[in-house]
Amino acid sequence: ADLTLVCTGPAARDLRVALDRIATVEASGAATVWRISEQSLARAYDDGDSPEQVLEVLHRYAQDVPQAMAYLVRD
Repeated sequence: ADLTLVCTGPAARDLRVALDRIATVEASGAATVWRISEQSLARAYDDGDSPEQVLEVLHRYAQDVPQAMAYLVRD
């Protein structure tokens, strides 16, 4: 609901790289928290990512992509 992604424990390198492209790190330590926002998505799109590529990343690493997050990515 708040457009955050949480990875408990150390995040694998490929996960960190993928999420750093589309989200902003808000906290790290025992868990890493990323937040997807209009600004982070605009940065990703400016760097050449498409909404479809962003959703592909989210589906690759998440068990479920909340509807609000999918709507934000597509908008």
